[in-house]
Amino acid sequence: MRGMDAVDYEIMNRLEVGDLVITQDYGLAALVLAKRGYALNQNGRQYDENNIDELLYRRHTLKKLRQAGERVKGPRKRSKEDTAHFVKALTTFLTEICETCSR
Repeated sequence: MRGMDAVDYEIMNRLEVGDLVITQDYGLAALVLAKRGYALNQNGRQYDENNIDELLYRRHTLKKLRQAGERVKGPRKRSKEDTAHFVKALTTFLTEICETCSR
C-alpha cells in the first residue's frame, strides 16, 4: 500500500487490544482508541475518549482556516521539559499497565 496513510493502515493492521502507540496524529490516535488501544503523544499527553473529539474538531477547524488562506502558527520547538514530561507520562503509563497485568 502506498500513500500518506500507508503507515497508519499498517499500524492499525498490527494493533492488538491494549497496545500503545506514540503519535502526534489525532486521526491515528482516534483509530487506536476505537480498537481499544492506548495512544500518547510525543509530549506525554494521553489521548482518550474525553479529549479526542475536541482535538479532531480543532484539527478540522485549522485545516479549514489553512484552506481559506489563513496563516496558522505551527507547533513550538520541542523543549527539555517536553522530553521530561513524556518520560514521566510513559513511565506512569507502563507502571499502571504492569500493575494491572500482575493482578
